[in-house]
Amino acid sequence: MDWATHSWARKGDKKLRALQREKMKIFAAYAELTGAMDAGQVGNVTVIKFWKNQRLNNISFEEQMIFWGAIKELWMIWGKVGEPPLPRLSS
Repeated sequence: MDWATHSWARKGDKKLRALQREKMKIFAAYAELTGAMDAGQVGNVTVIKFWKNQRLNNISFEEQMIFWGAIKELWMIWGKVGEPPLPRLSS
């Protein structure tokens, strides 16, 4: 994942890109823990499971939306079609 985001991180607001890259790493580590070996094995189900895990750990909706922005960028870097699923508000 580092090589895939390296050139992306060199552009734009450095602090924002660094924050998003850290969030990307957290998501990629989660995906790897759930069995994904490469980007092709990460899909909507992985993202939904990540959101459920975030809610179980009492991560705020605002923080989840920050993660979503990072995951959305990673989605584009990986060449995936569309957007990843949005997190849901806790009920």
